[in-house]
Amino acid sequence: MKTLIITSSIAAVVGVAAVLAQNPIPAKETIVVPAVPEKSYSSYWVRNLSVRSTSPTDGTFYVELLPYDPVSGDIDQSRPKELRGDLWALIGAKAEAGAAMQAVFAAVPKIEAFVDETAAAAAAAAAQPEE
Repeated sequence: MKTLIITSSIAAVVGVAAVLAQNPIPAKETIVVPAVPEKSYSSYWVRNLSVRSTSPTDGTFYVELLPYDPVSGDIDQSRPKELRGDLWALIGAKAEAGAAMQAVFAAVPKIEAFVDETAAAAAAAAAQPEE
């Protein structure tokens, strides 16, 4: 019964949208939207970087890149470029990827220490009485 109600509601919304599309509401004045100047981006910004490794032979990587202008600092959030694939095949094929993974592995103890220090500082701050 709920499916029927939801389906009927969707049909009603679609019907209203179709009527509005065929009968636009006239504006009192013409609406002018200024042209957006063309932009050029010479770099990418990494919005998302994910590495998943379930074993020494099984893993995936995912990188999401955004057009970035390092001069202005502008990042175009609307045009992501996604890269994904087999992690270990990448590491085997590209020395830079292997070096990057070694750097990550070497950094893990420092990352863990940072997280522990940050949590300890937050706990200490929370334990302080309010003035």
